[in-house]
Amino acid sequence: MNSTDNPLNPDSCANNGEPLDGVTIPMEHMAGEPCLPNNIVLESTLEQLVKDTSAQLVTELIGFYLEDTRARLLIIELALKQRDRETLEFEVHTLGSTAAAHGNQWLCDVCRDIEAKCLSHHTEEAMALAQALPGIVEVSLDKLTQRAAAGFRDTHPT
Repeated sequence: MNSTDNPLNPDSCANNGEPLDGVTIPMEHMAGEPCLPNNIVLESTLEQLVKDTSAQLVTELIGFYLEDTRARLLIIELALKQRDRETLEFEVHTLGSTAAAHGNQWLCDVCRDIEAKCLSHHTEEAMALAQALPGIVEVSLDKLTQRAAAGFRDTHPT
């Protein structure tokens, strides 16, 4: 991994705040200003969830997702300490899927990158990228919580 491939390197962000490689690391993991992508929360995914269920149910589903994500992050952190590639692969796959289902696209993208590195046996790269997950999860869940607090509007006729 060279400096241009390293998502911890602030040089991986373009001057306009867009990530060059699709993955950026927030706040404490970077020197200077964080470079956050525009796709942290996808409104279209949330709108589809409301359409498929209801505004009230989406709020409840997000609550369950937040709890599950925090629990999975603890397992991922343990896998990193134990250098357990198989557990890391499984947990980031699951976390990526649930993130996508709840509109946390940035978290999903990072998880997919880690999973791909695990599957191709690039364990060191996977472990290095996964070290940034706590910060990414924090930002992603915070943005989703802010969005949920704004409320959802049912699109179903009553």
